[in-house]
Amino acid sequence: MARASGKSGTTTIGGNVAKGVTDWNVDYSADELDSTGQDSGGAGEYLGGITRWGGSFTAVYDDSGAANLSNTVPGTIGAISLLTSSGGRTFAGNVLIVRSHVRSVVNGLVSWDIDFRGTGVLTIS
Repeated sequence: MARASGKSGTTTIGGNVAKGVTDWNVDYSADELDSTGQDSGGAGEYLGGITRWGGSFTAVYDDSGAANLSNTVPGTIGAISLLTSSGGRTFAGNVLIVRSHVRSVVNGLVSWDIDFRGTGVLTIS
């Protein structure tokens, strides 16, 4: 199995590469529909339901240029593209920004945490 380093990954939101991203994650799941009946022989049976996805990313604060995160506010819907590494997999789709959290610490860098919920299909390529 080939391994990859996230150091060459990118996060693009609204068509602009987000500056200073240090990490991101995507959660992809499906609803479990219990289809167990009396004819199931005492074993649980399930069908897949609606798929859902979302995630978050963290970035070092940078308020310069068009790709700054200060215009990524909760309630905003836009396109996101998350590249794992150069030549790696891309996770893309439309998202609703659900939370924006700024963290400032005395002995570290100011950072942003952005949480998003997918709206529509997640494309993995």
